[in-house]
Amino acid sequence: MAVLLGVLGLACGSPPPESSPGVPRFSSVSRRAPSDDLAAARVVARAQTRLALSLLDERPRDANALLGAYGLNALLTMLALAGDESTERAVYGTLGLEGERAELQQAFNTLDQTLASRGAERVENEPLPFVLRNERALFVRPDFPIRGALLDDLARWHGSGAHEVDFSRTEGIAAVNAWFDERTEGAIPSVLERPIVDARAVWVDATYFSAMWALPFSPDNTVELPFRTVDGEVTVPTMRGRPGSRFAEGTGWRAAHLPYGGGEVAMWIVVPADPSTFRLDFTTLETIASRFEPFEVNVSLPRFTIDAQLDDLGGDLEARALPIEGPWSRLSTEDTFVASIGQRATIRVDELGTVAAAASYLLSGGISVREVRDLVVDRPFYFVIRDLPTEATLFVGRVVDPSAR
Repeated sequence: MAVLLGVLGLACGSPPPESSPGVPRFSSVSRRAPSDDLAAARVVARAQTRLALSLLDERPRDANALLGAYGLNALLTMLALAGDESTERAVYGTLGLEGERAELQQAFNTLDQTLASRGAERVENEPLPFVLRNERALFVRPDFPIRGALLDDLARWHGSGAHEVDFSRTEGIAAVNAWFDERTEGAIPSVLERPIVDARAVWVDATYFSAMWALPFSPDNTVELPFRTVDGEVTVPTMRGRPGSRFAEGTGWRAAHLPYGGGEVAMWIVVPADPSTFRLDFTTLETIASRFEPFEVNVSLPRFTIDAQLDDLGGDLEARALPIEGPWSRLSTEDTFVASIGQRATIRVDELGTVAAAASYLLSGGISVREVRDLVVDRPFYFVIRDLPTEATLFVGRVVDPSAR
């Protein structure tokens, strides 16, 4: 049985951690430089957003939900390199993409390195420094044969390689979890729970994001206010301020754009008129994006924290034509298949800003002065954290009860 695990990741504007467990297996191939034109990268970003929103819509609607959108898609983009031609095309199809390996991987490579530049001009000694970190790798059993062509592709398109770890031993599992822990700055300290005797390979991708609001909320303005959950009314600490710079509304929804410092990344808050019937799909999100206009926005937003554990994404992705059986012939001479796919994710939103991280796993077996608008968030709502120039969605989620994690 082979295991592939991916922890969703994104590291931008901050140097990556230096430590890496295990004996390295790296190609001498250099990473391809990003393209100057972002058009193809935006196509990839929009496809990633469409998939993430469809997966979010399938989560239970009576509980808070969170998905590390970018990380899951990065994991699948890397996984595509392990399949034969038909398998690779099928993985791209699951991602909503069509094209040849070189053009699609370069589009993702451009998107990834563009996001990695965020926060380069960050202010020193901020209470909550801007960090957008992504790092990917492949952990393999010491006797697992990896094809050299795959190592070349990992280096060329993802700036990554492989590390030898014995997953059958507690020390090996601890080494992989330490990789996650360090690259998410402790937000996700553990993903693999116990030794896996027959594991051969684990793909990892770790995401970490932290940023201050461009205009933070004042804690002095936070008060206890009612929030209507699906089960009744609760009273929650609610931040009040004017951090929003854009506002949009349409039939059945209102939305605010809350920028983080630097202005390139923002959180969009979408409040439905009727949360029981509203669905935030890709078409609706594009409509919201097109209708944002510059306003000062008075926002009343509950503080919230979500810790999400999704262990059933494999069936969702298989329903979207992910080729579970492969063949994954570009990974190794040994046969493997996808056994399960899941994710751990966390987010904390408060007066200062946001801290979020995500870890996805894939187990393979066998094988200006303006008008003012108000947005009172007093009922279940959606949030989207997005990079504006590339249109890449980093995290998506739904809050039905801010008092619950």
